[in-house]
Amino acid sequence: MLSKLKFSIKDLLIAFLALFPIFVLAVAVYNPAERDAIARDKESSGLVSYMARLINQSVSAGTPNPYKLSEPNCSGDEKTCYLVSGSGYVVFTKAQSLAWRQYCLDGTAFITYSSSENRTDIVCALPTPGLQEFVN
Repeated sequence: MLSKLKFSIKDLLIAFLALFPIFVLAVAVYNPAERDAIARDKESSGLVSYMARLINQSVSAGTPNPYKLSEPNCSGDEKTCYLVSGSGYVVFTKAQSLAWRQYCLDGTAFITYSSSENRTDIVCALPTPGLQEFVN
């Protein structure tokens, strides 16, 4: 039965030309690199919140604040940073995915926790302690 099937180069070329646009559309919609960046940003958001809780526990326990810094203190591969001034502090990291950076005109967004507002969200400018201008 299989021996009766005969494909010419022309038939294969037509099949390829018919299926290639479907393949390109599937890759464009799925976009594995962007999916990975979104996953990293979600993980970074959790890390920002975790670091903020650690700093908050230290501050609320009445221990002397070892975090008073005028320059951001950054650690790790993803460069999660914190900056403390007076009683306020921010913890932030740079967003990598287009889905998170789309809110900022220059394409630079930071996943930021602000102790002044007790919230983690996206900020377009480099965060500083105090009130933030969250974009969403």
